[in-house]
Amino acid sequence: LGGMSGAQAKAAVITGAVGIIAETNRHAVEKRHSQGWLSEMSDDLEWVISRAKEAIANREAISIGYIGNIVDLLEHLEDSNVIPDLCSDQTSLHNPWLG
Repeated sequence: LGGMSGAQAKAAVITGAVGIIAETNRHAVEKRHSQGWLSEMSDDLEWVISRAKEAIANREAISIGYIGNIVDLLEHLEDSNVIPDLCSDQTSLHNPWLG
């Protein structure tokens, strides 16, 4: 949710989706939430998955910023039998020191 990937959460909402965006930098998540780019945020995977399922059931478009590692999120999704419709990685592979 740093520079270039900040709009991903808003794009999920605009398209009517439920988006979960993983970010390890708490400050970046809090900043995007306070700016209105993220609907909700949490570092609790149980809550994130529960909230996403609730939004899907209610046909509610939201974006949830998960404060944590994408691998933890993906493993938890698998353990919860949740199969995402779309996954994307915005890692800055061109910048190995700050990516």
